[in-house]
Amino acid sequence: MNRHYSVILVLLMCILPGSLYPSDFRYQDKPVARVEFSGHEFFSDRDLNRMISIQSDGLFRKRRLFNRRVLNRDLEEIQRNYIAEGFLQCRISDSLALTDRNQVNITIEIHEGPRFYVN
Repeated sequence: MNRHYSVILVLLMCILPGSLYPSDFRYQDKPVARVEFSGHEFFSDRDLNRMISIQSDGLFRKRRLFNRRVLNRDLEEIQRNYIAEGFLQCRISDSLALTDRNQVNITIEIHEGPRFYVN
């Protein structure tokens, strides 16, 4: 009887991890090739790059690997900065793509919406 439980346990350990990870698991722990922004006008690319911690390789930057949690935290940080500037309806989304060299390209799309002012 114990042998049956161990076989079931091994099967569950093989099946469940694949179902628990999000669809972008294939991007996890791959080097980030490029981070691009689109749809923004208020903040410059330079300002947006300062807000995020997940960045591509650079001459003086160490190699960063893709991590979904870090990217989600960065998206929230960008949204907080837009809300602080009065863009209360700001929407931010991301898209991921693998390059030929097995690196991740990240595109962050920003829909600023109207800016609100308080009198």
